[in-house]
Amino acid sequence: MRTIHVLSITGLDEAKLSQFFLGELKKIRSTPPDPKEPGKYRDFHILTRSCATIIRDGFQALGFANVRGVFPRDLFVSMAYFFLKQLRQPNIQASLHTLPQLIVPEAAPSAMPPLLNPRNRFRFRTLRKNIMPDTSGIYG
Repeated sequence: MRTIHVLSITGLDEAKLSQFFLGELKKIRSTPPDPKEPGKYRDFHILTRSCATIIRDGFQALGFANVRGVFPRDLFVSMAYFFLKQLRQPNIQASLHTLPQLIVPEAAPSAMPPLLNPRNRFRFRTLRKNIMPDTSGIYG
């Protein structure tokens, strides 16, 4: 069975992070619709303006410049590696755990996308070896 990977981070400045994301949401909502595709966000771009890049930009705005990634799985591995292995701030704690994926008849189970950044492949192997030793069969 596939699993969902959860990175829990406590001790962040939630007010600043929330303010950043609310500002981004206001930008998205105030963007005029594209007449050709009225149901889509006009400024969306897979490399520069997607959910993953907005999350990355929020953490970078908090001062975590080492949080990098364009695609969701690369961003997740980058954040997990940074918060679990590199960050040395005693007020910020991070943990990683898994949950079973919810299976619903309306949607196919999600598939694990590949890691595109070679640096994140190394980071992922390091995390799997040192932090997640019991999950070796889940990852590619």
